[in-house]
Amino acid sequence: MSPFKNDLLIYLASPLTHPEKKVRDQRYHDVKHANGLLLKAGHMVYCPIVSSYPITSNAENDWSVTFDFWGPLDLRILRCCDIFCALTIDGWKDSKGMKAEFEYAKALNKTLWTMDLSGRIGLLSPALQWSTP
Repeated sequence: MSPFKNDLLIYLASPLTHPEKKVRDQRYHDVKHANGLLLKAGHMVYCPIVSSYPITSNAENDWSVTFDFWGPLDLRILRCCDIFCALTIDGWKDSKGMKAEFEYAKALNKTLWTMDLSGRIGLLSPALQWSTP
């Protein structure tokens, strides 16, 4: 018997890029926590930050922490997902990557959610205006 409620796949988006490593580390910790909450609640979830940050977090790979590097892969995986979920932590509306993912999910008519660190889920308006250009 599957531990999942259904066959829907959630793409969990969060900000990451920041000049300070301690901020990037905190954002990774936050989204890893949110990812766990969704899994524990019985949802299938893919989170690009949880998947990629362990690779990029050391000094050798610091060049690959940006959406410019990971974006093509992230958007390819987003096409396979049913739901786009934006984790509403500090910096989420300023994130270049999250804006691109949101716009792509909207263009693909994906269901749009928000989630906070307590696990509360809400609907994300397609009319949302992002701060970043």
